[in-house]
Amino acid sequence: MFADGRGVADNAVLDADLCIVGAGAAGIALALELADTPLKILVLEAGGLEYEPETQDLYRGENVGHPYFKLESSRLRMFGGTTGHWNGWCRPLDALDFEERRWVPDSGWPLDRAELDPFYERAQRYVQLGPYDYSARFWKDAAGAMPFPLEPHLVETDVFQYSPPTRFGVVYRERMRLAKNITVLLHSNVTAIRLAAGGRRVEHLDVATLTGRRFAARARRVVVAAGGIETPRLLLASNGVARGGVGNQHDLVGRYFADHPHAPVALASLPELRTRSSLYSLRRHVRGTSVRGVFVTGERMMRSELTLRFSASVDRIEDDPYVDRDSDAEKRAESIGRNLGALEQGLTGGGKRDVFSLFMRAEQAPNRDSRVTLSDELDPLGLPRARLDWRLGELDLASITRSVRALARAFGAAGIGHVYSRPEQEEGFWDRIEGGFHHMGTARMHDDARRGVVDRDCRVHDVANLYLAGSCVFPTTGFANPTLTIVALAARLARHLRVEAA
Repeated sequence: MFADGRGVADNAVLDADLCIVGAGAAGIALALELADTPLKILVLEAGGLEYEPETQDLYRGENVGHPYFKLESSRLRMFGGTTGHWNGWCRPLDALDFEERRWVPDSGWPLDRAELDPFYERAQRYVQLGPYDYSARFWKDAAGAMPFPLEPHLVETDVFQYSPPTRFGVVYRERMRLAKNITVLLHSNVTAIRLAAGGRRVEHLDVATLTGRRFAARARRVVVAAGGIETPRLLLASNGVARGGVGNQHDLVGRYFADHPHAPVALASLPELRTRSSLYSLRRHVRGTSVRGVFVTGERMMRSELTLRFSASVDRIEDDPYVDRDSDAEKRAESIGRNLGALEQGLTGGGKRDVFSLFMRAEQAPNRDSRVTLSDELDPLGLPRARLDWRLGELDLASITRSVRALARAFGAAGIGHVYSRPEQEEGFWDRIEGGFHHMGTARMHDDARRGVVDRDCRVHDVANLYLAGSCVFPTTGFANPTLTIVALAARLARHLRVEAA
């Protein structure tokens, strides 16, 4: 059922078995996974069912690092959360993403891909995708679209599936309304996590509305699923008992903020792309879902050249916002650097019409100094606003450069085309890198409390009844968009809570 916090009496105390803070992809999936249990579930959602400017303004904050989107525009404070404006790109993290890689400091998850696979299959249904198979082999057979014959040690073809995209606040509204054990309380902003004396348990949550109501929520277990910026903001601001903030005894909350670096990294001459059926150009609708192939650097290349995960999609020149619309693509290609494959052959075949933009979606290396902290400015509810200091490092740029060169070598070796770019020499390239609205890593998962905020079950170290859900717990990010993994981890957490409550 749905109710509204603006109608709750001042100083009331609401009791539940489980309280979930936030009704985005993680919070809604978690609640629905537990809808058939005896648990009395209270979901506290800060927004309403629709977008409201006054509520959205509570997300306003500061950017003090690498240029980033306004904090109030990169997420949505409403039922359904940021699924209200996501684009639907989906694929699971790969096995390598879970490994501790010696050349990537602070990498490694306390679980592996096989442990998450059953929950990825559940997540696949929540985001309305096709078969749980992301191999190029499976989709080439289904679509009759052959991937390029690339050297797999250099570059491989991987596949993204596209959600419609699923708007959780719309698609799952009725199921949430009808669930007998779930109450969604709208316009209910959690302003503090109150710990019991000694700091080992959550005693209650302080809740406020913009209309001035103040009340409390008390539950046997609490899950904060408020996103990769809002979750650390709430933990840090909840410093009544734990002076550095809840879960922050080792100064980790808010650190390791990551997003996926996005940018056009090169122009490529690919004459065959228009003349043969291809997985790479735009989206192909196959077996009930839309798919798209991308170029991904091979594992052997990454291990030998010490790079991060990297993917590149093929876009039409007219879709590249950084190409001058009034200039020829050939001139643009020549101006941004020498051909890393076989420049002497030049732009052959169709000339300009065969030139495409390669757009990267890459992994960011874990960076302790990239972080969310608290601003000196308070929002209308009295909570310090978030301050984001997004930082990219030397490994990020070196990895992008080496990955583009691997693409060039692979294209040249396969005889399919040429790549034109030197990212490290192109003026303004670093500043052109943007994020993807993917807020990750700010309450990372590790079995050792000195290296992570939560354990493998997403429970905050040393706080017995507090859990975190969402991409804030990712220790590393791969290149895949986070929503599918967010939902998979929520389903896995639901299983743990179900067993724990039995």
